[in-house]
This record gives sequence, structure tokens and C-alpha cells, in this order.
Amino acid sequence: MTTETISSYNDIRPGGPRPGDVTLSTGYLLKGGERVGRFGNQCVFLMANAEQTLQCQETWALDGVGELTSQALTIQSATPGPRTWTSVINNGACDSSGRRESW
Repeated sequence: MTTETISSYNDIRPGGPRPGDVTLSTGYLLKGGERVGRFGNQCVFLMANAEQTLQCQETWALDGVGELTSQALTIQSATPGPRTWTSVINNGACDSSGRRESW
């Protein structure tokens, strides 16, 4: 699956990002070019130095299947070369066919 962002908002101060700055986005989930769901996320910068760290909340909804909601700590590596992001999900919930599970 791929994503297509339809709107995004960044409240990042000049020279930022800085702790407290926010980024939001919403869009569609695509499979073979067809829209099969939606997503939305909100992230707040906790640290904004070489290893940027964000606290994020995300919701993914697959049409006819259900929703997955999670909170994660997302950290950008400070190693030389291309930057990579790692997300550590610290809790979440899944609602599928009327059945809700949390972790």
C-alpha cells in the first residue's frame, strides 16, 4: 500500500523545528492506485536536535475492514548519510467488525 497526502499543516517556527512544534496530515491509503482507506496523524516535536523525536497519534481506516489507532514515539537517526525514522508504538487499538482490541 501507498499513501496520498491530501492536506498537511505544519506549525514549525523559523529555524525550527523546536520542541512543541506540530505537524498534521490526512490522506488516502492506495492499493494498486485505488483508494481503499484513509489516514490522519498528528505529531508534536519533543526534541528537535540532531535526533529529532516526535510523539505521534495516528489513525488508519481500511474501507470495510476497520480502524487502527496508535500512539508512537518517532525518532530520526543522527547517523551520517540518509536520515531514517524509527517508530516505537507504545499503545494502540484496533476496531474491526465491531470488535475492539487494545494493547
